Amino acid sequence: MEQNCGVSIYNAPKPHEVVMCNLELTDRAAEVLSEIIENADFDQGYVYITVVGGGCSGYMYDVDVKEDHPPDNTQVVVSKDVEMVITNPDSTLLDGIVIDWIDSLMGGGLKFSNPNATKTCSCGISFK
Repeated sequence: MEQNCGVSIYNAPKPHEVVMCNLELTDRAAEVLSEIIENADFDQGYVYITVVGGGCSGYMYDVDVKEDHPPDNTQVVVSKDVEMVITNPDSTLLDGIVIDWIDSLMGGGLKFSNPNATKTCSCGISFK
């Protein structure tokens, strides 16, 4: 059974610094995520957003919808009635992001605008 303690060499650039995250969803992202949670038929659904090592630039976003109640080492940030869970070690990397939903002919998905990123990959999935 895999365990995630929320801390790794990849997602803790400042392991002792925790900031209270401010995240924003666009109307379209909130609409799509709310629909995903509703279709999952959870009593209470949360959008878990974490940062993992990988990609061209060093970090990647990982997004999952879960019914699990947020653990102690997390923050719950609400934007447009969607509850997002952020692990404290990832807070410095995720503070201030704006999450949008993009529809395109080649596929759509979440788009992250991260003011903390010093570099992004042209694919838009990874950042530094």
